[in-house]
Amino acid sequence: MQKQPIICIGAINLDITGITHAPVVLGESNMGSIRIHAGGVARNVAENIARICTGDTTVYLVSCVGADMYGESVLSHTQNAGVDISLCGKISAMATSTYMPIIDSDGEMVAAVNDMAIMGCINENFLQTHKSVLQSAAVICIDTGLDMDALQYVCSTYSHIPIFADPVSLVKAPRILPCLPYIHTLKANRAEAEILSGVSIHTVSDMAIATEILHDKGVICVYISMGANGTYASTMATQKRITLHRPAHSGDIVNATGAGDAYMAGLLYAYTRAYTLSDTVDIAQTMAFITAQHPHTVCTHITMDKIRQHLY
Repeated sequence: MQKQPIICIGAINLDITGITHAPVVLGESNMGSIRIHAGGVARNVAENIARICTGDTTVYLVSCVGADMYGESVLSHTQNAGVDISLCGKISAMATSTYMPIIDSDGEMVAAVNDMAIMGCINENFLQTHKSVLQSAAVICIDTGLDMDALQYVCSTYSHIPIFADPVSLVKAPRILPCLPYIHTLKANRAEAEILSGVSIHTVSDMAIATEILHDKGVICVYISMGANGTYASTMATQKRITLHRPAHSGDIVNATGAGDAYMAGLLYAYTRAYTLSDTVDIAQTMAFITAQHPHTVCTHITMDKIRQHLY
């Protein structure tokens, strides 16, 4: 077993996902199906890692739930998936975070509503109670479900540990701007990368410029996911810049909501195993693709064997 744990800090939600049978018609009642399951970016990342590590690495989730049946449900599912939830708090005065996306018949999210007020409880005081475990991490993953103060506390306090960051959304991405000098690896989509770099991205050349700016801000590795157009990756890990543009997998998409979280889990797994940039992108993209072909935000039967089958 890898002695140093992987620690994910951020959102744990109850996801209520609506998937339409046909293209969404706004302002109308759309026929479809509704699924309820555990979610949240940090939680999803943690579950994905735990499933592919199959017990050889301790994966901690640091988050909060309400003292309600939703909180009990998502914690139970997360623990059963192999994640250590001992660092998760229960806040009696708050409701468990809830996320409600609407997925079109093509598998893409049309809109979503999130009720994540409880994430404000993951503050400096809360995080300090887990300091001894956080200091032992091989790598820390954060998402912008945390507020700006909590993000800056984690990044400045644990700057000696590689920190992986997910901007999560256009609205939340600016929260991480002051933290870029502390970020080891940034995983963003094109729109988030535009906000963080200040560059309008339309071509691969624009990707090169945006990632160079992010390197100048202190980020060592940048992975920009471009959906159907694949991944643009750039790293300064060896003091010499290496870039890579990898096309996406092709195939039917059922639900793309959790693909980005699976992608981040692939990056974390590959980093702790010292994979090359090329192999890292292959693993991350394959995890995202397998997940997008699954109706839930985490593919419950994802394994490294299944990933290797897709790769080779």
